Amino acid sequence: MNEKTVIRVLSKPQKKLLAAMIDSVSIVEAAEKIGMSRKTAYNLLYSLRKKYAKARAFVNYVDAQKRRGQLFKRVLTDRISVEEKELETEE
Repeated sequence: MNEKTVIRVLSKPQKKLLAAMIDSVSIVEAAEKIGMSRKTAYNLLYSLRKKYAKARAFVNYVDAQKRRGQLFKRVLTDRISVEEKELETEE
């Protein structure tokens, strides 16, 4: 996942809070740095954990399917094999 995709997933306040947390000792300190209340900061982190859990569940499901069969693995890859390209041009 590239940087632009990650940026679209996070809200502006979540991005600001995460950036402030890099140089902070606590969540409260990070929230104060950006002028956010403690409660808002914890609520943002809660929603962020929920987003992460959903995304992680999806990734785990896809990985499990990839292990089960080659077709699923080929469908999800960025590269198309020569055979598949030839089939597309024939149709």
